[in-house]
Amino acid sequence: MREHPRPYDTGPRSQDRRTEAQDACPQGTARHMRAPTMRAAAAAAALALLLAGCGGAAQDTTQSSTQAATAAASPSFTGPWASEFTNAYGKAQTDFGRSILADGDISAQEMEEVETKYYSCIEDQGYIVKRTSEGADVSRADGTLDQAAYESTAASCDAESDESVIVSLYANYHGNPNREDPAKILLSCLKRHGLADQSMSVDEFKQTLTDSDKRDAAFGKYLDNTRSDYDSAKAAEYQACNADPSK
Repeated sequence: MREHPRPYDTGPRSQDRRTEAQDACPQGTARHMRAPTMRAAAAAAALALLLAGCGGAAQDTTQSSTQAATAAASPSFTGPWASEFTNAYGKAQTDFGRSILADGDISAQEMEEVETKYYSCIEDQGYIVKRTSEGADVSRADGTLDQAAYESTAASCDAESDESVIVSLYANYHGNPNREDPAKILLSCLKRHGLADQSMSVDEFKQTLTDSDKRDAAFGKYLDNTRSDYDSAKAAEYQACNADPSK
């Protein structure tokens, strides 16, 4: 099972979290995270860097000579994510993947095509794929799964679909096409849902997130289900904002 960070570390703080995590991916099953869930993780990473004083999410710019040559021959991308599209285009191994990236946009329909191609390849190798809201659980009919063999299959299917290249870019780009401050986007969502003080500034919000006492005072009733003022309905909205603050 692969573990993925909770967006902004705002999940419930009850003792049930470890049990829930253990139950989420049964033994003999591998989990593959889908784009929206990756987007939440990417947003968490971006905000963590921002709060540490960095300008944004770190990008993997390492390329082989072949990838660099492909990138050099790539379309002239423009916009806030131009360098990332150029980098992804250079890393893409298939005409299929490059055709999706070529126009400087990745639609939800295109992302679904990529995931379908990837999962179909996995299934062709004898695995059972169960699509979920968070991605897919992959298993064998006999309930066993050799992790090394599965990872080899996954790598091969990734090479045929460019899934990892495209999904990682989509996760960062789709929820924030204008590359705005992730803290600003999240705060706006919280305000729309009545979860944050309407007068709170972005700077105040960042300070609140980095100070445990301030965070608990402002958002504790959405985070800690052992508190007497815990609001389960609002907690669900809070989690939804963290998962996709553009909504």
